[in-house]
Amino acid sequence: GLMRFQFIAAVIMTAGNKFLKSSLPRHSNSRNFGSAFALTCAQIRSRTYLARPEAHIIPNVFRSCRLYAEEVDNFLASKQRLLRACFEFYKTFNKDRKASLGGRLTLESWQRFCEDSKLIG
Repeated sequence: GLMRFQFIAAVIMTAGNKFLKSSLPRHSNSRNFGSAFALTCAQIRSRTYLARPEAHIIPNVFRSCRLYAEEVDNFLASKQRLLRACFEFYKTFNKDRKASLGGRLTLESWQRFCEDSKLIG
């Protein structure tokens, strides 16, 4: 999973892309990254997002009942070679990084994976 600072960095990048760099009409209060970040956080807290049923899951119940289920394990095991190949490809995407990240993706690598697979962007 993402570390806390990586999550905050992802929210800041999302805010910048949504309010500062997009071709959508700018919100009158979004003039810089700070105000864009504040607007994004306000939207996250708003009833629009929190009214969605998936926003009200209990993490441990989700993990124990859905994520760590036998069907999920069987599916992931059947796709292990493909998942490993994807991971290895995107792990090496940022070759200019000086510090070794071991078995982790950088935030940039994860974003590239999400963009390439059309999950975002």
